[in-house]
Amino acid sequence: FPSHDNIAATTMSARTTNSLAAAIGFTLFFDKFEKMHLKHLRPVAQEVRLYADLQGVPIEGTPDFIGYYKDTPCVIDFKTSREAYDNLKIECTEQLYIYAYLAHKCLGFEPKEIIYMVLCKRTQSIQVLKYVLTPEKLQSMLNNVVLICKKLQVEQEFPQNRIAA
Repeated sequence: FPSHDNIAATTMSARTTNSLAAAIGFTLFFDKFEKMHLKHLRPVAQEVRLYADLQGVPIEGTPDFIGYYKDTPCVIDFKTSREAYDNLKIECTEQLYIYAYLAHKCLGFEPKEIIYMVLCKRTQSIQVLKYVLTPEKLQSMLNNVVLICKKLQVEQEFPQNRIAA
């Protein structure tokens, strides 16, 4: 993979702007997004499929955005929802932690924040949920992912061990 410094040096081209619009999914939000947030984004990678090994478990993901938001290294996932997200959602959902791990392992990029940018349909607003990424929290969430994956693997290999719900 090319270094994140080389990629980050590129500007937000028309192609980049169009891919962000596609990731956002709603043209009605794009004007608002462009005025409020686009100027604060500096991409390292967008919509790139990443693969890595996590304690013997193969993982992969396609983060919407890896780069800088307001000069802070971060991973951003764009979401659409009828309502705004609860603040706990960003702290408790494994997806962004996996993306942060993949960004570090595959690109050498170390996010300091994970961010959901939620396009709220009902209010036609853009909610930005940020969470400061600590090494302890990242490791804890990744350990949860490994435990779940290994449990699923055992259940698939030995279906007789499944507990009926």
